[in-house]
Amino acid sequence: MNVNINVYWTEERVERAAKLWSDGLSAAAIAERLGGVSRNAVIGKAYRHPEWFPPRGGVAPRIERSLRAKPAVSQPKAQKSPFRADNVRKPARLPDVPISVPVRPSGAFRHRDFPIGGAASVPFAKLSNFQCSWPLTDFEDADTGDMPCCGRQRRGGIAPDSAYCAEHAAISRGAA
Repeated sequence: MNVNINVYWTEERVERAAKLWSDGLSAAAIAERLGGVSRNAVIGKAYRHPEWFPPRGGVAPRIERSLRAKPAVSQPKAQKSPFRADNVRKPARLPDVPISVPVRPSGAFRHRDFPIGGAASVPFAKLSNFQCSWPLTDFEDADTGDMPCCGRQRRGGIAPDSAYCAEHAAISRGAA
């Protein structure tokens, strides 16, 4: 396809394209006869100027012939579903398994055993992003959002991304 993008739509070229359009030629045929424009350029001109290129009614003759030549598609016969109501089994009944809540062993980790002096406790709900969130009570003992936390300044050192101060970060990693 040899298309020159410097060809402008002159009044004469538009009139000639409109005449060819009214004669029933396709956009590709009009582009070929005009020379220097693409099929899409003709379609764009026709779309933007419906007063020169009136919409054509009906179906293109070639498509209409092919539609008449093909027989209508028949509806497929309904097949019986393999998922009939009498073919469905009842779900299996699983045995009941007793669930027991583990009892906390006496040697379990206890947060309250690791307070660090030098700072007043801060309720968990009031902690800022820069305060240590080490709980000063055990989780089982804290029943509200007011669980007391360390509240000291977070430090880099051992754990720069830790939510704890340096001392509690060391304890959490087993370094203390």
